[in-house]
Amino acid sequence: MKEYSTCGIAECNTIQILKTKGIPYKRHGAHEIEADINGTGHLEYKINISKGVYFSTADDEDKGTVRKLLRKLGITDHHFAPVIPLTSPVSDQRLEKDRKEQISKAQRLWRSGWTITHDDDMPAGWDQGLSVWDKGIVRKRIEEQRDAAIRYFRSRFGADYLWAIRQVRSAGLDPHDQDYERIGAVCKVLFPMHDIASGLCGVQRLYLLADGSKAQAEGLPTRKMLGAKGIVKIHPPVGRPVAATIPPVLVGEGWETVASAVLAAGVGGVACYDAGNLVAWVQSLASNDRLKVAGGAVHIGVLVDRDLSGTGQKASAKAIRLLRAAGYAADYLCPPDSVKGGAKGADWSDALGELGTEGARIALGLSVETGKSALDLIPVDQDSIHAGLVSALWSVRKAKQPTKRHQTIIVEEARAMLQHAVDRFIGQVIRWYDAQTPDDDDKAKAKIAPPTLGLESLR
Repeated sequence: MKEYSTCGIAECNTIQILKTKGIPYKRHGAHEIEADINGTGHLEYKINISKGVYFSTADDEDKGTVRKLLRKLGITDHHFAPVIPLTSPVSDQRLEKDRKEQISKAQRLWRSGWTITHDDDMPAGWDQGLSVWDKGIVRKRIEEQRDAAIRYFRSRFGADYLWAIRQVRSAGLDPHDQDYERIGAVCKVLFPMHDIASGLCGVQRLYLLADGSKAQAEGLPTRKMLGAKGIVKIHPPVGRPVAATIPPVLVGEGWETVASAVLAAGVGGVACYDAGNLVAWVQSLASNDRLKVAGGAVHIGVLVDRDLSGTGQKASAKAIRLLRAAGYAADYLCPPDSVKGGAKGADWSDALGELGTEGARIALGLSVETGKSALDLIPVDQDSIHAGLVSALWSVRKAKQPTKRHQTIIVEEARAMLQHAVDRFIGQVIRWYDAQTPDDDDKAKAKIAPPTLGLESLR
């Protein structure tokens, strides 16, 4: 195996170390490796052996030489293969260039995908320039990909699957997906990641089999990141009743976790894609000056992943304490113990699947209270709490104290009340106008009050 003086370590040693440590990895070409260094389930570390550098898509500050990365794993100098000393330091420009290339790839992949809007949908211009024979072949392939994505989202979101699937994109497989194609994958779903300042910065790829299940095999992650980590806002379906007992903004790790809670609660959410990015996003809020505009108080619910490893709980607790130190009201929303989940734990996507929409809504409301005692059981990371942290979220300003949320009602009830108020108002206007006409009964008519719309009860 060739050795590269730019990294100070042999390629074969790097791979052997990853194997010894039990770290999932995947090779790309001759000199590139993707690895799940932090055990998040995502290959978020990009290692370029020929250049001797790495960077993390989850943390812009986590980058440098391969030697530095391996020292994080406890690998000391005597493990390194003897190679020619470094001739030049790793430049920040090179690292930034690699990062931008990854973001550009993610943007191109996102543009190549298409949004499924209904069960029989096809991408625009799919048959352009094809012969009659080729049209039949291509149609069959696209329909298989579309149906696989629909089956997956229907299994996750039930009757609301179209609401969910319209927020992502579907794409076919390309030469980089050969490992997944070999195990039967027919398509990939693209979940967007956005940087507040620059827009789309990355995508999360989920590979599916024809029956709508995840393409899984030992050594292959079911989800892969491309580009830089970011967030995405998720809005509830139009007309979905709002749960008054649940915080009006929900924040969590996975896209499906947040989408499930948003669907159940009828409020907006932010998906950060993993525990590390959840904390990093909370810490970065202070720098988003463009979001600091006048507005009301913010009450945030942090959606906890109940991991057997404890990673999700610790990250959520850290995020909540950071938010509270900044003046936000924040709640610890953990799925109830009755939700079984899977081998790694349970999240709110599992709650939606096991309890249904109404059951998940009730569980979210109850978790506001149960989370108070659960949060107290998680040790405080004092180094991460900044009392002076100033931050803002969306179009609202930080809260000094939690504020009482107004009572909400069902849309149909509101319409009926509005119609009744309008009819009453029209009657009042007629009587009041008639009272202004001079006649012998002016004194009695003068007592008629000016008309009002009568919606005071809705305030």
